[in-house]
Amino acid sequence: MIQYTNRELCKECGGKCCRNGGGIYAPEDFEELTFNSILKLYYENRIMFYPVFDSKRKRAGFILRVPQKGCEKIQRQLNSVNGECAFWDAKRGCTCKDYHSRPRGCKLMIPQKKNGRLECVPIYDEEEALEEWLRYEPIVDNVCYYLLSLARPEASFDKVQCKICGGACCKNSGCYFSPKDFKSISLEKMRSIISKGYISLVFVPKMQTGLEQDVIIVKVRNKYAAVCDTDPTESNGGCILLETGGCSFDDEDRPYGGRALVPEKLEGKTCTRGYSFRQCAEDWLPYQSILEALYGEFLWKDVEFDGIC
Repeated sequence: MIQYTNRELCKECGGKCCRNGGGIYAPEDFEELTFNSILKLYYENRIMFYPVFDSKRKRAGFILRVPQKGCEKIQRQLNSVNGECAFWDAKRGCTCKDYHSRPRGCKLMIPQKKNGRLECVPIYDEEEALEEWLRYEPIVDNVCYYLLSLARPEASFDKVQCKICGGACCKNSGCYFSPKDFKSISLEKMRSIISKGYISLVFVPKMQTGLEQDVIIVKVRNKYAAVCDTDPTESNGGCILLETGGCSFDDEDRPYGGRALVPEKLEGKTCTRGYSFRQCAEDWLPYQSILEALYGEFLWKDVEFDGIC
């Protein structure tokens, strides 16, 4: 990769680009990209989650950037921040340990002087970065939503916003159950409920949760999905319990994942999961022997939806 620098011009400029935003990371800037490694970078104040609108998919996606001073490290609105790079120091300049440890977006800035004006021309922009970060979207999103869920108020779903929205999240997928949603959890009890046809068992790989093992969790089934849903990222007709007037459950009986939804205000995004995959997987971890047995039992069964009663 060609790298551009001009220390004399940078010194004369005084870091104008650094004072107006954090550099853009490329995936290749990191030795590894796992749930736990991204979480560690966040707590070390080395990254922020920055939304970029994807014109091809007509929705927003996150890229990783250097944090900006005085700004939230998880941005929820497009083009909403413009602050000094967290790595910038007025006396020392960039505080990265060396030039090669800087984000790709910083290394691919061409300093130039034109008509007496000093400016940097970016070669690696947000849209190009988003294209590369899309392959890591499941991990980045899961870390982001896990962090957001830690600060979520207990009662967060909003009927007014749901009515305005029209249930976009429900039309996309059923929400996730917590073990606390069930009076008791046993093989016989869960078999009886699953046989009604409105529950799916979902296998979640450890790369999406940062746990030491893969976990089976429980969610509301999608209309065209099997009981053992092998691809819950596909909408498959949306939530099987979504009716014309909304959810089939009364408010207090909704799965915890539905009660914990946070109405989204980021263009192109549905509601934010207030109950993250990490939290859900941790909650269901003690019940894996039961869920594994049920997964094997229902894997090849065609179960019809028989109502929630």
